[in-house]
Amino acid sequence: MTPKTERLRILATSDVHMHMMAFNYYANTPAPGVGLSALADTISSLRHSAESGPEPRHVLLFDNGDLLQGTPLADHVAENPYALTAFARLLSHLGYDALGLGNHDFDYGMAHLDAFVHTISIPVVSSNLILEGTKPWPKKHVILPCGGMSVGIISVLPPKTLEWTFATLGGAIRIDDMLDTVRIEAAAARAAGADLVVALAHTGLGDDLRENALCAIAKDGAIDALIGGHTHHEFPSEDLANLPGADIRQGTLHGVPTVMPGFGGALLGCLDMDLLQSSDRTWHVDTASACIVPARTNGPICAEAIAPLWPAHIATCQALDTQIGESKTALTSYFAQAAPSNMLALCAGAQFKAIDVARQNTPYADLPLLSAVAPPRAGGRGGPWNYSDIAPGPVRERNLADLQVFTNFVWAVDVSGAEVLQWLECAASSFIQVGKDETNTLIDPSFPAFNFDTLFGLTYTIDPTKAPSGVSGGGRISDVACNGQPIRDTDRFLVAVNSYRACGGGDFPNLHPDRPVLRPKLSASDALRDYIGHGATQDFPSPWRFSDSAKGVQCILRTGPGALSYLSDIAHLSPGPPQLQNDGFVGIPITL
Repeated sequence: MTPKTERLRILATSDVHMHMMAFNYYANTPAPGVGLSALADTISSLRHSAESGPEPRHVLLFDNGDLLQGTPLADHVAENPYALTAFARLLSHLGYDALGLGNHDFDYGMAHLDAFVHTISIPVVSSNLILEGTKPWPKKHVILPCGGMSVGIISVLPPKTLEWTFATLGGAIRIDDMLDTVRIEAAAARAAGADLVVALAHTGLGDDLRENALCAIAKDGAIDALIGGHTHHEFPSEDLANLPGADIRQGTLHGVPTVMPGFGGALLGCLDMDLLQSSDRTWHVDTASACIVPARTNGPICAEAIAPLWPAHIATCQALDTQIGESKTALTSYFAQAAPSNMLALCAGAQFKAIDVARQNTPYADLPLLSAVAPPRAGGRGGPWNYSDIAPGPVRERNLADLQVFTNFVWAVDVSGAEVLQWLECAASSFIQVGKDETNTLIDPSFPAFNFDTLFGLTYTIDPTKAPSGVSGGGRISDVACNGQPIRDTDRFLVAVNSYRACGGGDFPNLHPDRPVLRPKLSASDALRDYIGHGATQDFPSPWRFSDSAKGVQCILRTGPGALSYLSDIAHLSPGPPQLQNDGFVGIPITL
């Protein structure tokens, strides 16, 4: 008897972060090659070539989470039911078969997520999410007919989402272990009739299985195909050629066909699988290949795809043009990890003012007040254009959105002097250890810029010639003082900080959901809007400098090409001739 065969193409997006239009809302300019509108033709082309080829394939299209948040358009969709309906129509037009959830899909709260689920006609799957009460969603798994076989879809997201979204959700959700859930739900899907199980895993590459369990899921062998995400990596790619268990030529991770399609709707994951039915009527993957395909970067974008959301896009652009105040200086993040930053000082001042008001008539009114901030956009996997660059003059709503990318509140934590030192040591891990006998890259590209906290209200030095010590003492941080007095381990401080960090985001020591002591119902965006609108009066000098022991060390500072207009900001670092690098960043020689 001739074995039965099926041919399947799986297309997948992940971490789109509401990049629907090929448009940069912060700069108010087109952004070719970004967003689902740019990806629409790629989806259509790959679907057509699979279905009409000499050996036709069935096609399934999935999204792997973090779809609902990430651009100012997302704010508009969250606030306007007509825009949410239009967004649902766009996804249906593109032909999605199932949607997974990511951690940022909860940023606007459960009411918005519930409205989205009930507006969309596409099944929403989240296998390890447990909600309070009885709801008809999320689905633990779905089974989709696909020719002569059935494909089961499961989906997981990081349990750490509970910490990251605590300010918005409190205890309204539970998220079970990802690896255990994959095993249980894959078996349940097979028992319900699935011949093949695909995991939409909103998790990436890393060691903490509460956040990044992709390798563990693949190695466990419970599923047949895997879509990864969360960390915005691309797989298969040369950058991950040395990842244990990875075969970038075959596109497998521990033998499982796998794709990770980056972020922002710039890439589409594509898995082609030839399936064979055994004599016992079970199906298995016979051959497979995986690749990532870029969005279209030239020519007109797909007008039919974006038509439902066009009114919401125009309304968003108009709202973003509203002026809220002025700035006498440029607000940029090009050098925010290596030098004084007016942008960080502005954001720190807004937090300081908000908490200074909120702490009146509380037990914390007389504590020294600090303000901890980090650059939300400073390169990284966002690329060489992922920097804040706001010219002196009017500050508009689009600039505010640039400075406050995520949905956070301004909260405060009560910490000891010893905990302050640990906090600073953790942030200082962003630097690569440098030496005087060679020229080194200064910033560790694997360290997210949004975890480089600067604590305004202190003065301190950082020594990048020493090895990073994480949270232990005696490392890179020294000469820490407040109001000119060295801090002691037993001193107490009140630190204004966003709710993400206050609840443990970034794995900073001693911070967790129970730690914040002041929790005003004030968003970070509203605090900054009020601060700028009233003249931004707080004068915060840069709190840190490189230590004398690092003096004279030659380094390369990787930053965006827009930094070349602001080299005078780092004149004290004696910048040399910049060099354009292969990935679009520039390398600026500096002397510490």
